[in-house]
Amino acid sequence: MTIRTLRQGEHEIIGKITGAAFADDPVYDFLMGSQAAIIAYTTFMAKKLYLERGFGHIAEDNSAGSLWLPAGVSGHLSFLQTLPITPALIRHCGLRRVLRALPAGDEFDRHKPKHPFFYLFVIGVLTEGRGKGLGGKLMEAGLEMADQAGMPVYLENSKEENMRFYQRYGFEQIGECYPVPGCPVERLMLRPAQ
Repeated sequence: MTIRTLRQGEHEIIGKITGAAFADDPVYDFLMGSQAAIIAYTTFMAKKLYLERGFGHIAEDNSAGSLWLPAGVSGHLSFLQTLPITPALIRHCGLRRVLRALPAGDEFDRHKPKHPFFYLFVIGVLTEGRGKGLGGKLMEAGLEMADQAGMPVYLENSKEENMRFYQRYGFEQIGECYPVPGCPVERLMLRPAQ
């Protein structure tokens, strides 16, 4: 199975992959509560941020994908920039949940390293793609770009069972973050520059 670079205009493909792969993610579940909301959000973020200012990779059979930002590119979108996704989020997860989730972005930003880094936003493998080494291929493709730039890589991990995967690639936990009150923990992980 080969991995290729995502192209502009493929936001719906990567949104569906990552949305489905993160359907059982404890933080996404707490903040959004529905797979439809996660798909809408990741599709929007891919279109407006990651495929415009960052990069991503996808398996040839569309069973796995990732989204990254290079060093020096902010992952923060302003309130006005996120307005187009708001009606879909309200429809899929309700106004109350959307309002509860609003501070999460600022809390994530507050915990990010102060020095430049590459950022791994999502890496997801659908059920039919698991056990084929696709997660590793996606990780290696992104890390190769970070290594060529001589930059560290940062990510947030909400699943304890994924710790070994990230540690295998040199990531170490540097802290924890609770995006909003009552939300499950995000483990903050950093891989030093290689």
